[in-house]
Amino acid sequence: MLDLIRSAKTAGPYQLLILTMEGAGAAVAAAIDASDWEDLVGTVAGYSSVLLLTENKFFQDLLIYRLKFFRDEYGSQEEEEEES
Repeated sequence: MLDLIRSAKTAGPYQLLILTMEGAGAAVAAAIDASDWEDLVGTVAGYSSVLLLTENKFFQDLLIYRLKFFRDEYGSQEEEEEES
């Protein structure tokens, strides 16, 4: 899923907009929904974006941290595989 995400940015204190590769919005939203993150109120899938809704700024920050963590973890694994 992470390879489908181009970028993410906040949209006010309760929302996070994820921009995806063309046509991947629904797939990314479905993967996030399946993760059942308690701090997430809901998702709205677009064609090439996903809007994540949270209850407050703390949960928004937690989502950003979680996405960065997964990006860093998967990024380091991909680099290791390329070196092999």
